[in-house]
Amino acid sequence: MSRKSTHSIIILSVIVFVFLYPTLIECQWTQQTNGLPEDFTDAGAIDACDSNTAIITFSSISGSRIFQTIDGGQYWQEVPLEDGIWITDICMIDDNHIWICSYSPAKIYYTSDGGSNWSEQFYDTTLTNFFNYIEMFDQNNGIAMGDAIESGPGPALILKTSDGGINWISVNDSAFGGSSGDIWRKIDFINTEEGYFFEAGIAPNYLYKTTNGCSTWVRTNHPENRLHVLKFFNESIGLSANWEGVNQTLDGGVTWESISIPNIGWGMDLEFDPDNPANVWLVGINNVFFSNDTGRTWSIQFSASIVFRDIVFIDGRHGWLLGDGGLFHTTDGGLMVFGEDFPNNPEIFMLSQNYPNPFNPITTIEYSLPRENHVKLTIYDVSGRHVKTLVNSREGPGYKSIKWDGSNEFGQSVGAGIYIYTIKAGEYVKTRKMVLLK
Repeated sequence: MSRKSTHSIIILSVIVFVFLYPTLIECQWTQQTNGLPEDFTDAGAIDACDSNTAIITFSSISGSRIFQTIDGGQYWQEVPLEDGIWITDICMIDDNHIWICSYSPAKIYYTSDGGSNWSEQFYDTTLTNFFNYIEMFDQNNGIAMGDAIESGPGPALILKTSDGGINWISVNDSAFGGSSGDIWRKIDFINTEEGYFFEAGIAPNYLYKTTNGCSTWVRTNHPENRLHVLKFFNESIGLSANWEGVNQTLDGGVTWESISIPNIGWGMDLEFDPDNPANVWLVGINNVFFSNDTGRTWSIQFSASIVFRDIVFIDGRHGWLLGDGGLFHTTDGGLMVFGEDFPNNPEIFMLSQNYPNPFNPITTIEYSLPRENHVKLTIYDVSGRHVKTLVNSREGPGYKSIKWDGSNEFGQSVGAGIYIYTIKAGEYVKTRKMVLLK
């Protein structure tokens, strides 16, 4: 090859690199803000029905707020909702038919006109005071889950509808184990007959499966006490995530393989490509991990200095990612992966929402330290009175967690209600609320 030819190839390569460089290094998740308030912080849930139509919820002082897009997120419009409704989960079949479930009050609401009008479908204080999960498979058939009160059918209340929610029927009369440990993350139904539920509130915790619409439940072989979030692609393929990594099943929960992901942090959500189970996204506290082999190997796809909460994909390319203070969108699956190495330490200070919340009697509080610092983690009641100091020491960098058993500084159980927990680590100060139930 001549020197002139070599020189031309080098010039051409540089030109190609210059034009392609932004594509190669820019994140494939872009933030959407148009129409959204600047101060939304406590993200809730997200759902979508096509590449243009999605809906999100987040909490404000007076209750939850809902925003919907019908143009792929170019603009978000607030959906009218009365004050005092605190949404835990949301499900949309199309841009008109939407269901939400809530706590305080524990109700199921429905709209058939995109949220212009809402109707109350279920409210029974003798059965439940907290809904966790709702999933509609079409306009008629769906499942909802709540934590039953003591006089109800059991710790886990599961409702079923076959008429679009006109009637919600309790189907879990053979209730088992403990309550749900989190909103929507530890329960997943593939259809109205087959689903999974991971119990909480007792020890050890187990994952249960039903194949007959909740008439009976069978304990699976999932590792004990090792599940933060759960997602199934179909009757056979499923993943769960916890602090250490993921657990994978390819036979409907009969066997599970544990796969380590160093420093994953708290697993917040899992989402399969609806068309291809090889592609799956795992949402950690402030990282999105991606796998193209059904969860066997993972890479960090996207990171941001916010707490991610929920992710949804309607196909392998179009998806939304919701976090505390940020909403992100991708039209190419976010598939640009920046490397195979996982961070040894968190990049930012972070105080996460306690888990579960509400809780009774034990909850876990997690925080992250990017560097060594003196940490003070304190609990107060709503009047500002000191209840208990959980941490008051110098700690090294890393992901941390501590449990609170609902007791004060003297070991006495405190009453039900709203409590405040605050962390101070150097200049970082953060406060969150939690609810203790009795």
